[in-house]
Amino acid sequence: MELKLLSQLLQKLRSNIQLPECLRIIGHLRRIEVPFRWSQFLRCRESWLAGILDDLDQRNVYDYLKGMVNCFRMHLFDVVNQYKAIFADDKSGSEQNYDGGLLFSWAMHQITSLLKTLKTMLPKITEGGSLSNILDQCMYCAMGLGWVGLDFRGLLPPLFEDAVLNLFSKNMATAVENFQVVLDSHRWVAALPTGFSTNGPSAESQEDVTPPSYLMEHPPLAIFVNAAMNELRPCAPVSLKLVLAQEVIKGLRAVSDSLMLYNATRMLRQNESQLFLSLCRVFLESVYSNFLMAAIKQEELQNPNPPKLQIYPTASTGISPLWKEKYEKDAKKYWDVFYKRHQDKIPLVATYRNIFVHAYFN
Repeated sequence: MELKLLSQLLQKLRSNIQLPECLRIIGHLRRIEVPFRWSQFLRCRESWLAGILDDLDQRNVYDYLKGMVNCFRMHLFDVVNQYKAIFADDKSGSEQNYDGGLLFSWAMHQITSLLKTLKTMLPKITEGGSLSNILDQCMYCAMGLGWVGLDFRGLLPPLFEDAVLNLFSKNMATAVENFQVVLDSHRWVAALPTGFSTNGPSAESQEDVTPPSYLMEHPPLAIFVNAAMNELRPCAPVSLKLVLAQEVIKGLRAVSDSLMLYNATRMLRQNESQLFLSLCRVFLESVYSNFLMAAIKQEELQNPNPPKLQIYPTASTGISPLWKEKYEKDAKKYWDVFYKRHQDKIPLVATYRNIFVHAYFN
């Protein structure tokens, strides 16, 4: 009879119950004097959490991660509070009633499982907006769990940085391939006016980060910029600025090589050649220059004080290294000239030709 009752009570702990129901179940277990360890409570609640995660559809990575993070945000918080409310008031001090950090170890195991799942499944997401939404969900979850000492926001950046870099690298490679395909099949016909300013790159604001409107007059370039940069805009970590800039430069070089190969292998009529040269000019003056300047700017921000050649002396160093090196190189030449002119006037120098004369410059 007691075993059947124990089985029913434990089954109750494996379901979606709130704190009052947990307190009643633990009270029943204590009254029937059945050995019940704290680890059993956590195992039962973990079994319930695992059941919720198993019911999620893993075929849709985005929905699965959203559901998983939401599950941990609500239910892990509840389980920790239930455990503390039920067992933290035990002041007997006996070894049997001391959990030895069991709750902390169990909670860290759950957080580690969450982070491992994120590391495995984030690279499967193909949209920057989806990455941004999951990052927001994870930050909200970690902030909520911070109320029970489980704030893991500091562990999220490396996971999402790897996912963003992986996504951007794939998109850049796809953009280069699409550019080559569109360029090979492109018909060189004058494009209709876009309805925007067509005065060239100078007409666009230097502070505007959106692609220039006149790119639409050149479909291969428009497709390249659109495919390469669209998914980066919703989620672009500042810590990846240098790495992403290098990926952009690699893509631009690939596009440049494609244009050079196209020019060398295709025979174009005069009007087609003019349109092709116009595309190349827009690529150099707008796409390449803007991306390249952005990459250079990021390097300057990363290294704001590059080493400079010291020409003039400073108050602390006296003679600058440049002039010191010059004096040492020219010392022998100057000494030979001086000796030839004054050897009959300086007996000491005439006697000891290897003597060194040190000159001090203020």
